[in-house]
Amino acid sequence: MKPMMMIAAGLLVAACGGSKADGQVGAAHKVDTASAEFREARALTTMRNDLRNLVAAEEAYFADHGKYTANLEAIILAGKVEQFGDRFPTPGNSTPHITLVGGGFTATIQNPNTRKVCAIFVGTKTPIPPATIEGSPACG
Repeated sequence: MKPMMMIAAGLLVAACGGSKADGQVGAAHKVDTASAEFREARALTTMRNDLRNLVAAEEAYFADHGKYTANLEAIILAGKVEQFGDRFPTPGNSTPHITLVGGGFTATIQNPNTRKVCAIFVGTKTPIPPATIEGSPACG
């Protein structure tokens, strides 16, 4: 093998996470579920999902009552959240803070595994940072 080809091959093996000597060429990398980065990424995902489920539950409540509600218990008692999973909010996430604004609502949610807050707004022109697009959860 030519010297340049050997260097290129060595770089390729290193990029794949191993060498022939350690038997790890092409081996899948383990995800460290204990890492802070993993816990934060999971927390952000579950918070965005909880806000999407809240919007769907609020829309179902709105269809039955002609208005949104800031009372999460009313949504749960009306059976609107249960159709989206057994547990709401996801264990570890705070109860969403819902505020009625004009003809719509805003909601925020938190998780102890991140300093970021996730938010969403629906039916109002008043965004709640970090959310800037109606109906789309954002975290920051």
